[in-house]
Amino acid sequence: MMQTRTVDRAGNVGPIKDYGFTAGNRDYNRAQEIDIKLPQPDPSSDIAAYVNAPQRIADWKQGSSSRTVSKGGETVTITPKDERSLEGTRKAARELAEQNKTRASSYPDPIVTGSWCQPSLFGEAQKSLITRNEACVFYNLNYAKEYYLNGIKTEEHHAKFEIVFQVKTDPHDGTIKTWIQMNPVYNDFPGHDRSVLFGDGNPIAHIDSMCYRSACEGASDGRDVKNFDFYGDLSWKGGGDGTPVDSHMATGTATYKWDGSTNGVGPSDAALSRELPVWFIFNPESEYEPLEGKDQDTDGGDARSPGIDVRCDKVDSYGVPGCVLTQYVPEYQMDAARYPAAAAHLWMVQNKSGVKSLGTIAKPLHYRPNADNGRVDSTWTKKKIRNRVCGYYGGNRADGYVPTKGFVPHSKTFLHPEFRPQIPVPTPDKVNCDEVPFASTYESVGLPASAGGLNPAGTAGGGECIQTVAAKVDDGSEHLLDDTRYDAPTFSEKCGRSSMSGFVNQGAMNKYGNELLAQMRVIDGDEFAVDPGRLWFKDCNTGAANLICEMKKP
Repeated sequence: MMQTRTVDRAGNVGPIKDYGFTAGNRDYNRAQEIDIKLPQPDPSSDIAAYVNAPQRIADWKQGSSSRTVSKGGETVTITPKDERSLEGTRKAARELAEQNKTRASSYPDPIVTGSWCQPSLFGEAQKSLITRNEACVFYNLNYAKEYYLNGIKTEEHHAKFEIVFQVKTDPHDGTIKTWIQMNPVYNDFPGHDRSVLFGDGNPIAHIDSMCYRSACEGASDGRDVKNFDFYGDLSWKGGGDGTPVDSHMATGTATYKWDGSTNGVGPSDAALSRELPVWFIFNPESEYEPLEGKDQDTDGGDARSPGIDVRCDKVDSYGVPGCVLTQYVPEYQMDAARYPAAAAHLWMVQNKSGVKSLGTIAKPLHYRPNADNGRVDSTWTKKKIRNRVCGYYGGNRADGYVPTKGFVPHSKTFLHPEFRPQIPVPTPDKVNCDEVPFASTYESVGLPASAGGLNPAGTAGGGECIQTVAAKVDDGSEHLLDDTRYDAPTFSEKCGRSSMSGFVNQGAMNKYGNELLAQMRVIDGDEFAVDPGRLWFKDCNTGAANLICEMKKP
């Protein structure tokens, strides 16, 4: 920076003026607000596009979504649990080991066989977890019954069961399997052989599996209720003064089939899909009667568990129709080693912008297919959305001027021809505009609210984003820098726009469209997340005023 002023021959002094000089990668006279040094790309890296790893279900925790039915002196409450008790986990492990040893032909094996859902005699309690095709969740089921004489309550007794419920679907088939296990953990009913029943000949008591849609094959009145095929009696003795005298477990299975019907006629995703939530319904009873007083002889009615959301679809581009569990959030694994510039840009927006955490499992994006193939009923195509974010400036200025809205490729953008074969015909790399959030999401700033946009930009479109460039600097290395041709970022922006190698930009998301979406059957409106390679940025302090750090292989 230098200050000057003019003095003419008569001694008249002019105003002081500031002059800035730049060197290297800078265009204007301000310091970089973003400078992430990038590692050299590794074209040999080829990580999996996704990992169908178990996740906690959002809001599936102790006390959430509990359901209570109370009538005629009976109260039944079902409550989701974060995890099974350790005692229950170990008891289930012993039960399973015993069944494996005796090979009881009628014992229904668990339908979820992954280690994350298998009980162990040691270690931690089992957790309520879900993948895109399997759920393994737990509940507390509490049953209370009151007895009266001449309108005055004479007794009240309780029983409590720990329930495990499993659901399994097939992404390339319409079969839906359910599995349940009941473990009594508390019973203060008096010593009666049939103190608590969920069946076993009682005309009211039952516990059944339900698929709540007419699209369930064999459904009647919009639902398909099936008796679990149980191993173990559905009646429990009393007399334990809290600790169950009768602690046997009951285990059962039930299977459904999607009949192939959908919400309408294609081509939209909404028309080619159908929701088939599954849960279990139950009505416990007791045949215990006190010497004085009795129950009010009123059926308390059915209660149902919080359910697991199954969705089946016939979207043509995903091949054979199939079903998934939509409470699971698929996560795209960006190959940070192969495409560090794209990973750094996405990570920067996820961690230092006005939409911090957007695109994580806790705050997922929502997928939007391209409207030009009919999967979305809209005139807003992906090209139209991108044009609002990445409309290219077509002028002939070459002096660093950047218009308010248009995207101008940066002259120092690091190109990567090594990502495409140059023989027999050379394939040139070109500068791309890399936008975050993506045009294939409802969070793209290019999609207006009137078209369903959840994060629309103002009149300046992509000009309102954090502006960066993946640039080659003086020493030949690559850095993600804020583009100093624009105003400095405030980090309150809700998007990112970067001048980047086309091979890097397109390659980084190639498996997103070709693998993740199809294998996870992600359709219009579905949640999904993107991991840019978080561990590569562990040395970056997003709490600092400026983002100056180095991206390093973990």
